[in-house]
Amino acid sequence: NCDFTCDRKYLNDSDAVLFHGRDMTPLLEMRRMMKLKLPHQRWVFFIRENPIHTYLNLQQYNGLFNWTMTYKRDSDIEIPGGAYYHAQTNVTGNENYAEGKDKLVYWPVSNCGNFRDEIAKKLNEFVPLDVYGGCRIRVFPKSGRGPPCPRFSKECESLLRRYKFRLSFENKNCVDYITEKYWKPLETGNIPIVLGGANYSEMVVPGSYINALDFPSVKALAEYIKYLDKNDTAYNEYFQWRKYYIAK
Repeated sequence: NCDFTCDRKYLNDSDAVLFHGRDMTPLLEMRRMMKLKLPHQRWVFFIRENPIHTYLNLQQYNGLFNWTMTYKRDSDIEIPGGAYYHAQTNVTGNENYAEGKDKLVYWPVSNCGNFRDEIAKKLNEFVPLDVYGGCRIRVFPKSGRGPPCPRFSKECESLLRRYKFRLSFENKNCVDYITEKYWKPLETGNIPIVLGGANYSEMVVPGSYINALDFPSVKALAEYIKYLDKNDTAYNEYFQWRKYYIAK
């Protein structure tokens, strides 16, 4: 039964005030506001991004906030990139999730110039990789380009459903940091190949992903991808979770 507003005229009537970490009020202004803060009011530091992409010296804001609201599990209010829960009724049947998928691996990426690029380039030496987003020409100037795929369009989503796998590499390897890069392919029917700093075995749908860090080399990962591509039974094991869970 909460009311949300962006109108600052209600500041003194609010029980909680959210400050977005990437649009932070200037520090001097916040200290002025602090002097007028009501005793019952709670200030909340809110951010979905990892600290590297917050672009703030967070230490200078120490002592100003009562609560944190982030993706981290030790936040006062946790806001994960997605969630899953037990289905009310178990789904039966043996659907072949490989059927109709005539493409192998895709990678949507717009943040270039970090460790992910080199891993993706190496993987592309062993398996075909289609790249979408602002980095595709920079990272793969001669190869690895996918067909046009306008973001959020129905045509693009239909195209992505034809892929068996998606590279779900986070832009930074931060503790607990799992974004839509993992959760979105669960909707589009791709197996996410994850790479990040979170403990995936504790935080995401069991049996739904491939962790790139489980392999001794990029070549070994590529060989496993090719194995699953040729073995529908093994491929479908990564969709058995749908019988027991719902992911959102």
